[in-house]
Amino acid sequence: MSSYTLSQIKAHPYFPFRDFRENPMSFLMLELYWVELFAEVVGDAVSEWRALSDAAPDGNPILSFVNDSHARALRVIQKANDDSKPTYPEARGEGAYYGLQAWLNVGRTADGEVELNELVLFADLSEAAEREARSFIKLHCVELAPESVLEKAIKDYEDRVGMPE
Repeated sequence: MSSYTLSQIKAHPYFPFRDFRENPMSFLMLELYWVELFAEVVGDAVSEWRALSDAAPDGNPILSFVNDSHARALRVIQKANDDSKPTYPEARGEGAYYGLQAWLNVGRTADGEVELNELVLFADLSEAAEREARSFIKLHCVELAPESVLEKAIKDYEDRVGMPE
C-alpha cells in the first residue's frame, strides 16, 4: 500500500504515536500503521476493500474499510491507556487495561443505503493487541467467517484474557 513496512513504522521515533491527538505527524503515522497492518493481513484481497470514511483526529475511527460485495466493514478505533491503568497481561479483570476490545456492529454505508456486518476493534499498538487484531481481521475480512463464528471468537478471546463482562 505504501513504501513503508510495519517494521519501519514501528522503528519510527514517535512509535507508538501516543501523542496522535496533538501531533499531526504521529496521527499520520498511526493511520499508516493500521492501513499497512490491514493490507498485510488481507494480502491480495486488499483490492476488494475501500475506505468507508476518513480517519478522525481523535482516532474514532482511525481506519474504516468496507467490502461492498460481501457487505462487510472493519472499523478500528484507536485506544490509549490515558488513565495509566495496570495493563494486561500483568493485570487482569476489573481495573485492568486491555489493549484490544472487539465487537460486532450493524454498520451502514456512507449513504445509509446498505447494512454492513461490521467488526469493530478498539485497539492500541501493543504487541498483544496487534496479534489479536490480526486474528480478528483475518477471520472477518479474509475468511469471511459468519457472525456466529466471530461472536464465538470474541467471547473466547475475552475469556482467555480474563476480560470482565
